[in-house]
Parts: sequence; C-alpha cells; structure tokens
Amino acid sequence: MWGNYAVVASLKTEEIMIKKRSDLYIYKAILFIAILLLLGSCSKANVSYDVSPHLSQKEKDSLTIQNAEWDETTIKEGVVLKKVSIELFNSDQMIYVVEVDTVVANVDFAVTVEEGYALTSEQAKNHDAIVAINGTYGFGDYSSNNSRHFVKVDNVVKYHTQDREFDTRATGVITVTNNFVDIADWNRTKELQNAGSAEYAIVSGPLIIDDGENQDMWEANFVYDRNPRTFMALKEGHVVMGVVDGRNSARDGMSLFELRYFAKELGYTDLINLDGGGSSTLYVKNYSVNGIVNVPSDGTERKIKSVFYIKSKSL
Repeated sequence: MWGNYAVVASLKTEEIMIKKRSDLYIYKAILFIAILLLLGSCSKANVSYDVSPHLSQKEKDSLTIQNAEWDETTIKEGVVLKKVSIELFNSDQMIYVVEVDTVVANVDFAVTVEEGYALTSEQAKNHDAIVAINGTYGFGDYSSNNSRHFVKVDNVVKYHTQDREFDTRATGVITVTNNFVDIADWNRTKELQNAGSAEYAIVSGPLIIDDGENQDMWEANFVYDRNPRTFMALKEGHVVMGVVDGRNSARDGMSLFELRYFAKELGYTDLINLDGGGSSTLYVKNYSVNGIVNVPSDGTERKIKSVFYIKSKSL
C-alpha cells in the first residue's frame, strides 16, 4: 500500500517537474523572441543602407547621371549654374546646382538669418548675394520666430538647436571659417562649443555623407518619401549648392537615399540636407525678374528663416 502511494507521489512529482521545464522552455522562447524584436527595432532606428524601392536599377541610373547633358551658365569666373532635366529613379527629375571653384572664384561665403521670416530672394538682395539658397528649418506655420537649429552669423550665435532635433534633423553643420566652407557632423556636445572659431555656421540635416562615408538617417517618411530638396555638398575643391524640384504634376522630387546615390555618382564627398519642400529655393542674381531659378512647389517663394549665400569680394 505504501509502495503504491510512493509510486503515485513520484509520478506526480515528475509531472510537476515536466510542467516546470515546459513552462521554462516557453518562457525562454518568449524571451528570445522579445530580444529579437527589440534588436530588430533598434537596427531600424537608424538606417544607413539604400532601402528606397526606386534604387532597383542602379546600373541604368548610374549611366544616366554620368551621361547627363547639363545646361551650364557662368555666373562669374569660377561660379557656374548647372541644370538638367532627366529620367532618374523611374521618375522625371529637374535638378539645379551652383558649383563654386574655391581656387578660382573671388567670392565670400556667408549665412544670414531673419528675426522673423523673409523670402530667399529678399534676403539675398539685402546682402548683395550673387547666389543664395534657403537654409535650415524654422516653423512652417510661422507660430514662432525662432530657428529650430543653431545659427551663427558674424561670430554671434543667433539661435540654438531644439533638444529633440539632435536625434533627427540636426545631425550636420555647415561652417565658414576664414572663408573656408566645411560640412561636418553635429551633436549636443559640439553645440556647447558654439561652432568654435567659425564666423558663420548653420546646423541642419540629416547629414547624408561625411568625408565620403554614408551617414545614418533616422527612420521616417521625411527620409524615405520623395520631396523637393535643398542641399549643400563638397567635391574636390568645389562648394555645391543645389535644389531638386518636386511636389508637382511633372516631378515628385527625391528621397534622401536617392539624393545620396545621385551625389555619390557625381563624386560629392560631403552632403547635407537643408530645409526642403515648399521652402526649396535657389536664387541667382539677374537670372529672372526675382532671381529664382527653380520652381518652388508652392507656386511662389515661401518666406523662410535663413539663407546660405555667396557674394563677390569687395575690391
């Protein structure tokens, strides 16, 4: 009799142990899956690879870029406006760039920012600029006169970066130091240094290419979707200021991955995104009645916060 009880107790104990082991396996499996999901989420937080669905025909697009026939206009010695209409990334694209040969061109580079908002062309004319593009982000609804990002003009810091912007758009900076233009990465620590000895600085982004290396960009429609774009780039002794049209019936614009692919094919070693969309505006003095080269997506110029510009050196 006692032997039977002992057998039953032993069986129940074994059943309990089996159940515990089973529960433990299930717990470990759930924990493993949770870790995988977390790692997957983290890996998507910043993406540095080409994920655009329109980058599926790279060989064709590469040839299109290399063989593009640019319409060129000399603004002054060493400063050339180039524009091209091409089919790229399975889409019609209209691209405008101004290339400045820093060895030949007798120009000064600078940044200006408004206390409120003004058109790119107005700000350019106020500073006798020969070329200007819209700068970094303000408030699209004009609800605040602040800049969202750091701006320094004539050695004076005008605005600081909003804290939440450091992890998204405020990842790069354009500086002018002794008339030398540089594009570099930016973060909270560098902001505390107020761009060091640079006379002019404007933070924006995301930074897309830095010294030839692709930079991480956060996962957002802002990055993936096609939009009008404003950008600055560096290439072998050249400073490049550019705009891509979009948001109209003829052209969509580019994603930032497409813009990077385009830039790398042209040999740009550094590339930073500036405020785009309806703000994208390229000004060239005497090009037209108001000097606007591209076709702003709003149909007319939008008032913006700041501009990067070049002007002829004083004699």
